[in-house]
Amino acid sequence: MNKTVVTSAIIAFVLLIGGMAYVKYGNFNEIQPTIVEEEAFKLVGKEYKGKVTDEELTEMLDEVYMAINSHKLEGKLVICYDGNPDQDKSDVKVFAGVLAKGSQLEAEGFEVKELPAYKAVSVNVDVSSMFAPNPANINKKLKEFAEKQQISLKDIYLEKYISDKEIRNEIIVK
Repeated sequence: MNKTVVTSAIIAFVLLIGGMAYVKYGNFNEIQPTIVEEEAFKLVGKEYKGKVTDEELTEMLDEVYMAINSHKLEGKLVICYDGNPDQDKSDVKVFAGVLAKGSQLEAEGFEVKELPAYKAVSVNVDVSSMFAPNPANINKKLKEFAEKQQISLKDIYLEKYISDKEIRNEIIVK
């Protein structure tokens, strides 16, 4: 084979791999953080304490997701991380559930978590395409935005699943 063809193939392969990595980490989508104020609310769901890499967290999230799909819990998924979900080595408290409505406060096998009113750095993210940003990159952008605005953040992160195609990521302001 001719050297030009081999060199061209290698360059194409490197560009393809680089492009795939760029897409995987969500660098095509520009996110526009804002500051929001949220009223107090209650969640009905399950709590987990431990590392974000532990299998028990995945099992708990699956259980909550199945309860939503089977209509045992009614509403859209909300996940609250007390601790940084992007750090594998630290323990976090994770509560996954749905916004509480009336009789759901007593859903069998589930507990209630109250969140007081808060301000947060927030962004809505379109997750319908393969170009959706990586959650760690979203949190990084939210922190950079807060730093530019001279806003101090708590170590509390929320993921609100607005629809099948949209997630709102928030980090609560101190």
